[in-house]
Amino acid sequence: MATALLHPPKTLMEVYRMLPEGTRAEIINGTLYMSPAPFLDHQRIIIELSSSLHDFVKEGSLGEVFTSPVDVYLNQQNAYQPDIIFVASENSSILKEDGIYGAPDLIIEILSPGNANYDLSKKRD
Repeated sequence: MATALLHPPKTLMEVYRMLPEGTRAEIINGTLYMSPAPFLDHQRIIIELSSSLHDFVKEGSLGEVFTSPVDVYLNQQNAYQPDIIFVASENSSILKEDGIYGAPDLIIEILSPGNANYDLSKKRD
């Protein structure tokens, strides 16, 4: 933390990268959005879909499947945490230790009453 005081962040992305690992936050068009953990029905759907997708992808050695929270960086103003992410083997160069740098091949968002408007507007755009 002393480093943060000696070198305060200059951009919102720098602030974002200082958040504790696992923080449910996203930067969309330069605005930071934070949310609590999803409800259990949301989580159940993620487990079912991601398990099926993972099995299919693994069986065909097609790439990798990830679930939130994982950071997807599209540029310096946007860091997303989609619910389910697929990256094809031929695009594995976008996978880095601290996140995904570039557009995944497939993103799945599970809509809940509390997040549907956000996911269908700001996040989708």
